[in-house]
Amino acid sequence: MDCMNALVHSFILFWLPMKILEHDIVLPHGRTADYLFLGNCIYTYVVVTVCLKAGLETMSWTKFTHLAVWGSIIIWLVFFTIYSYFWPTIPVAPEMAGQASVILVSPCFWLGFVLVPTTCLINDVFWKLLQEKREEKQLEFPLLHLLEGTTATDVQTSLAPKPCEVVFQESSVDLSAPCGYAFSQAEGSVITQEELVRSYNTLVSERRGS
Repeated sequence: MDCMNALVHSFILFWLPMKILEHDIVLPHGRTADYLFLGNCIYTYVVVTVCLKAGLETMSWTKFTHLAVWGSIIIWLVFFTIYSYFWPTIPVAPEMAGQASVILVSPCFWLGFVLVPTTCLINDVFWKLLQEKREEKQLEFPLLHLLEGTTATDVQTSLAPKPCEVVFQESSVDLSAPCGYAFSQAEGSVITQEELVRSYNTLVSERRGS
C-alpha cells in the first residue's frame, strides 16, 4: 500500500507540473520556461509534499513539529534564493544563477506550489480521517455493548465495595467488636495488633499455595 502511494505521488509530482508548463509560458525579462525551471519547481513541490506528509503522520503538533514542517519549507526557499544570487561566490552549478528571480515571481510556480502538494495528499487526508473514525467506533463499541440494558442502579451496585472474608485460627477474637484505625497499635482498641497478627491463620495460604 505504501509503495503504491509513493508511485502515485511520484506520478503526480512529475506529470502535473509538466502539464502546467506543456504549452510554455513567458517569464519576466522575456525568458521562457526550460528544464531548469521545471526541475526547480518539481524539487520545491517535493519538499513541500514530504513535509506535509510528515505532518499528517505525526501524532501531536508541538512547537517543534511546526518548526520542522514549516521551517523546512521556508529554509529551502531561503537557501534557493541565496544560492541563486550568490553563485559567483560559490562556483558550483553555474546554471542556477538567477533562477530565483525567474521562478519566485512566476504565477505558474505559485499555482503549482498549492495545487501539486494538495493533489498528492488529498487521498492521504481522507484516509487518515477514515482511520480516525474507525478508531473512535472501536473505542465506543465495547463500552456501548457492555452498558446495553444496564441501569444506573446496576452500575452503582457493580462499583460498590464488596466485603472481604477474614479467617482466624482462634475463636477468641470478637469479630463484632469495633475496629481501630490502621495506625493504632493498642490505643483504645479491643485487641492489640500483636494479638491480631498471631491469631491470623497463616496455614490457609500455605495449603493453597502447595
